[in-house]
Amino acid sequence: MSLTLTVYQAFDRAIIAELPTDDAASLDRKLDIAAKAFADREGWLPAHQRMTILRKASALLRDHRDRFAMMIAREGGKPLADAIIEVTRAIDGLVNAADEIRNFGGKEVPMGLTSASLNRWAFTTKEPIGVVAAISAFNHPLNLIVHQIAPAIAVGCPVIVKPAATTPISCIEIVKLLWEAGLDERWCQTFVTDDNALAESFATDPRVAFLIFIGSAKVGWYLKSKLPPVRDVHLNMAAQHLSSLIEVQMRPRSSALSSKAVTTMRGRSAYRFSGYSCTTISWNRSPRA
Repeated sequence: MSLTLTVYQAFDRAIIAELPTDDAASLDRKLDIAAKAFADREGWLPAHQRMTILRKASALLRDHRDRFAMMIAREGGKPLADAIIEVTRAIDGLVNAADEIRNFGGKEVPMGLTSASLNRWAFTTKEPIGVVAAISAFNHPLNLIVHQIAPAIAVGCPVIVKPAATTPISCIEIVKLLWEAGLDERWCQTFVTDDNALAESFATDPRVAFLIFIGSAKVGWYLKSKLPPVRDVHLNMAAQHLSSLIEVQMRPRSSALSSKAVTTMRGRSAYRFSGYSCTTISWNRSPRA
């Protein structure tokens, strides 16, 4: 593993940045910081403070929209128009996480339904699960990070996030923005490495209570196989989206329009972001000629 990580511009492979990476000692230190933050119940962030931080982070991200969009375009290779859309979604995601805190609570359990439960009162409460390990992907270098860390912050879990080695800058910058918004650094840290063995150690460390993974099915299922059955895991893995092209008879007047529509569909689906868009068509099936 190198001591630095070189980040290249996707378009022409020009060097954007040389970033320091985390080694095993750094990983152990960050996990220890997160575990101790969670163990100190007196130091847990109150709900109103978490809401304020997330809303302020959203406002800061709105102020820096163009800067983040350019980062996404440069390191991820996404068209600038789509990068702006991604930042807009991330801004909304932070607000959504803050709003969801209002619903983070338990409920009363009906009692008195049997003679044994007369004059009794029962209810449930929700508490944060513990340290969250988040491993993200490269195709949406900001919005995927927000999808992982914002819910963790909202419910009061310390989170350590590992971005893809090819697109770490957006992750580092959004975490800095959360710190600027008032979040104690212990509650959200980055873990930057291109060492797969070290990443596996991160995902399987016993101090981690919840693993959220975004990436390939092969890696996701492999990591899950290394975890004890009681460990909570959320896997968001790449999918295959099929488009079937069928033969239809059309009136001559509509044929030109239909041809253009099919071309537009292909341009915005099968080839979007060089094929790395998990929400669009990745392969086509057509009838034999």
